[in-house]
Parts: sequence; structure tokens; C-alpha cells
Amino acid sequence: YVKKNDLDAAEKAYLAAIAADEKLPGPYAALATLYNQQKKFAEAEKMSTKANELLGGAAGGGDANTVFNQGIIYWNQSKIKEAQEQFEKATKLDPKLADAHYWLGMALVNQGKLPEAKAPFTEYLKLAPTGQYADTAKAILATIK
Repeated sequence: YVKKNDLDAAEKAYLAAIAADEKLPGPYAALATLYNQQKKFAEAEKMSTKANELLGGAAGGGDANTVFNQGIIYWNQSKIKEAQEQFEKATKLDPKLADAHYWLGMALVNQGKLPEAKAPFTEYLKLAPTGQYADTAKAILATIK
């Protein structure tokens, strides 16, 4: 349904999957992404939190991509400190998740923590030297130095 851009049907399908088995994190994570795209940030946050909880996030574990997506949801709500915490956690869960390093750097820059932003941007460029944010990361690093 998402590929067909039938978002109402996609939402109903994800909700039906949750009703069928409330312990599967996948439908919650997919619904979080769908809500985030629709700018339904409160709903996205709720679904993402539940997905992360089911993946062991409450105990310090979790899935790096789900944690990262939760950071993006916070970012979209201008909850920069919360986003930073999720991006930091995502980089610890999967140190090779390049985008988490980039967005961690962006969260730090947004809070005026320029010296602290060097390391995440540098790591992003190591992991994704030609990635979609490479030019931005290079430009920011050039201004920080």
C-alpha cells in the first residue's frame, strides 16, 4: 500500500498487524515511519517508542535503525536534545550506521556544541565519503576548524 501511495490502506494494514500480534515490533516501526512522513509526529513518536521497547530498547538494547528513526522523529518535532540522545544510542548500537553519525553532528551543531560535532561528522565521512550528506558534513567541518 505504501508503494501504491495508498497511505490510509497502509495505516489500516499496519494497525491490523498490530491487532493480530501486539508483540511484533515491525508494524509499530513501519507505522512510525508512515506517521512521520505524514507529519503526525506525536503518533510517530508513540509507535517508534513501542517498537524500540519491543526490540529491547528499554533495557539499553534495541535496533539501531529503529533508534535512529526515533531520533529523526524527535528532530522533526524540534526535540533536539532527545534526538541527540537517540542518535548517540544508534551509533553505539551500530557504529557503522553513517547517517546516525551525521545527524548526531547536526544535533550538536543545532545546540551550539561545535567542537563536539567534529567527531560525528568526521566519522560520517569515514563511513560514507560520498554519502548524501558528505558535502554538508565537509562544509560544516571546514567552518568548525
